[in-house]
Amino acid sequence: MGPAKSLCFYNVVSEGMGKIENMNILKLNNESNKIRTIATWFFKEWGTSTSSVEKYISFISSSLKDDELPIFFIAEETNLVGTAHLARVDMGGVHPELTPWLAGVFVDSAHRGKGLGEALSLAVLKKAKELGFEFCYLYTDSKEDWYSKSGWLVVSREIYKNKNVVIMKFNL
Repeated sequence: MGPAKSLCFYNVVSEGMGKIENMNILKLNNESNKIRTIATWFFKEWGTSTSSVEKYISFISSSLKDDELPIFFIAEETNLVGTAHLARVDMGGVHPELTPWLAGVFVDSAHRGKGLGEALSLAVLKKAKELGFEFCYLYTDSKEDWYSKSGWLVVSREIYKNKNVVIMKFNL
């Protein structure tokens, strides 16, 4: 891949825990240190016995194509603090009829509670709309209330990977 793209989707100024944070939400480019950080986050948060940091690095690195899903976004200040992506499928492809998906929303623990998860989600939704999609989907096993407050609607409740999950939809 080529050099970093300087396109800034959002400049986030939010108040959280008594501090004002100035964050940029950008499209991820082929910067190996950022890809490794995201892969490490993904493995720690969602990894299984059959996954590895290297597998996540391979997935992310092979996905960095212009306007082709998945599309990764990052939140950064002076360093990387969060990520989210727009995916063609999620849940291991269990619902191929549902596309695209908001996936991999992760904010480093030191930066949570400052609105970055919402800003990353908005960047993904904005891109989905730009690409002509009418809806975006997600699944969660623990954040239904958080997403509901942002306008996401419940589509179904299912068991996935031995967990109760809710599939939600956002009208773009």
